[in-house]
Amino acid sequence: MYEGAEYTEPPEALIINAILGEVYGGRTARPADEEEYELPRNLEAFFDGSGATER
Repeated sequence: MYEGAEYTEPPEALIINAILGEVYGGRTARPADEEEYELPRNLEAFFDGSGATER
């Protein structure tokens, strides 16, 4: 539903308003967590080659 009417496809006005709202809406993005990323051990082993198995 958009502005009291039901549509089978999104109306152009809905899409345009959503885009303009994101661009000019004045909302600010939440700051990213300052926590440092730690690579999981299984991925570290994979990229180091130590987790590879012979076929």
